[in-house]
Order: sequence, then C-alpha cells, then structure tokens
Amino acid sequence: MTVKSRYKLFRQLIANFLEDEYREKTVLEYDEYLYLEKSKKKVKENIFDAQNFLTFHYESRVYNLLMPNLSRYKKQFLENGSDAIYFKEFSKFMILNKISKTQKKENFITQFWLFFEKSILKYKGVSGENFFYYLKEIEFKFNYEESQQEKILINLYQSF
Repeated sequence: MTVKSRYKLFRQLIANFLEDEYREKTVLEYDEYLYLEKSKKKVKENIFDAQNFLTFHYESRVYNLLMPNLSRYKKQFLENGSDAIYFKEFSKFMILNKISKTQKKENFITQFWLFFEKSILKYKGVSGENFFYYLKEIEFKFNYEESQQEKILINLYQSF
C-alpha cells in the first residue's frame, strides 16, 4: 500500500510539473488520439470506453490533454438502441473530421503514440479514473532522459 501511494504521489507531482512546463509554449503541431485497449477493439460498443486525448508537439517535447470520456453516455445509447448509429457517425468523424495539424504522417507525435502504446501495456489495465496520471507518466518518460527524470523527481519530491 505504501508503494502504491508513493507512485500515486509521484504521478501527481509529474502531472503538475508537466502542466507548468507546457505553459506559454509555442505549439508546432498537434493531433488527436483515441486509445482503446487491444482486448476491447473488436466489440463496437467498447468505443465508449476509449480514452481520447490531444497530443501537442513543442520544443522537442509532447504535451497531452485528456478529453472528456464518453463512458457516461454508454448506458443511454445502449438502452435506446442508438449505439449502432452513434458508432457509425463516430467512426466517420474520426476518419473524415480528424482534429489534426501535423505536417506529415510520421512525426514526433506519432513517435510518442507508438511509445505510449508500448509503455501502457506493462500496467496490464488502467482504470479510467487513473488514466490521466499514467498518460502523464508516459509523457514524462518520453520527454526526458532517465538521468533527467531522476533529478526532476528528486527535486519535485524534496519541494513537496
């Protein structure tokens, strides 16, 4: 329990640190990402469990902004039978109206997404309420070398 609470504290400190780091930076490009666990991808109703976030590229770093979760609408759409219509429209939106301002398909942002997909697997499932902190932890690991991470974490913990 002590280790779990310490990791939670570190993730909160990291999230605050990354928020402060990003303030007033010039964004070079941005794109939207929809993350759904591999095991849930085959069932269309699971689209409501997806985590949606915007990734911004600035100064050789990324910053992620978690968008509101759709899970609160899942029950309503499933009960009134409009889930198929919604899924179809949502799929069209994600394909045709993608929020995007990237200069090329393979870029710094897509490098982060690949890193994110690989990194999130080691946690073997993350609850929706804690997803933000895991996203920020992975963002932190992507943005800073291991030696920098250690110095920053020690600094954050000592000033806490």
